[in-house]
Amino acid sequence: MIVIAKYDNRDRITDENILRLNASKTNKKLDILFIGSSYVYSGIIPGTFDSLGLNTFNLGVATSGPYFNELIINDYLSSQPAPGLICIAIAYTTFSEIASDIWDQYPIHRYLDSPVSNEKVFLNYTNAKTYFAMLRKSFKKGSQNFLTGQGGIDTVQLNLIKASKGYNKSLDYCTRLKLEEEEEIFNPYLKSTFNKKKEKKLIELIEKYSVAGINIVVVAPPTFKLKNFFSDKYKEEYQGFISRLKTKNITFLTDIDEKYDPTCFRNTDHLNFKGAKIFSEFLKSKLTTL
Repeated sequence: MIVIAKYDNRDRITDENILRLNASKTNKKLDILFIGSSYVYSGIIPGTFDSLGLNTFNLGVATSGPYFNELIINDYLSSQPAPGLICIAIAYTTFSEIASDIWDQYPIHRYLDSPVSNEKVFLNYTNAKTYFAMLRKSFKKGSQNFLTGQGGIDTVQLNLIKASKGYNKSLDYCTRLKLEEEEEIFNPYLKSTFNKKKEKKLIELIEKYSVAGINIVVVAPPTFKLKNFFSDKYKEEYQGFISRLKTKNITFLTDIDEKYDPTCFRNTDHLNFKGAKIFSEFLKSKLTTL
């Protein structure tokens, strides 16, 4: 089973998260690399910085938290020049076991330049339940790939992602019906506990890359109704983390929620193009003064 599972990353690449990994490898030094979850690729438009002559890329990956971030940044730095600034995004989901670093749904670790095994993920990041879920998925995909011999990459989609520098544009608007439909997706988040190991990992990453000479900034994109699905205790600990960032002199940026009305979001928690333009302009005004 484990041997067949090794073929799990030999399928035809059509997933935008994996394509984004590929598109980021330009061998050009970036001024700013944006890292984080879907709130990043939905909410930050790299083209906003073009007028300043800055080379940027949006390397957002769905559910990315501190553990995904570590693998993605290490993978990037293993083959690319170090960027001048890494902008790491956080949200209420970042420190939740339920809502971030979902290995079995988004096995990004298997598609890095140097793929990371499910066993290494189990030993370093997760638990036995998640490991067996990853292994089952890997076996299923590995079997299909072994039998069909499929491979390659969707070059059309890859080129679109390269052209947008990783940004995923949406013109959708959130509606009351959409909010109601998505409630059942988000209600389990109310059971989230704030994971101190994830907090520790994120601080370690920031300190590690800072020592290596890379400027690090932490940002929090607007996420509309997301905070309603976390307990008061969790939100208190999240705000405590932000306070601890400031005591460590780590730059933290977030915008005023009142600037973002419901027409700025495509669903319960993601910015649409209108909202992303506002947030990107905010970041432009702040990051260029650092």
